[in-house]
Amino acid sequence: NVYVFFAFFFLSWTLNTTYGVSIPVMIYNGIPQDAVGKYTAWRMLIFTFGNAIPGFVLGLLTEKWGTLGVLLVSAVSFLICGLSYIVVLKNKKSFQNGEKI
Repeated sequence: NVYVFFAFFFLSWTLNTTYGVSIPVMIYNGIPQDAVGKYTAWRMLIFTFGNAIPGFVLGLLTEKWGTLGVLLVSAVSFLICGLSYIVVLKNKKSFQNGEKI
């Protein structure tokens, strides 16, 4: 059903954009003030490049691995990214509390 497709597409796009923008903002306070400009520039460059990559390789990956394989790679990538940010956030809280990392 095309309506279900559009609903899931809207949900996934919204969550992807929210995830990609909100998590770097969470760790923003952990970046030293003299490096925040470089951090923001690199973050936006990598985020933009990451959004451009699927347009070039998704067709090839779908032909090679199938739709389920592409979704599994995506899920594993999100899991790795989420766990990495949890570690960063935990270290940031430890740093703010004066503990050694």
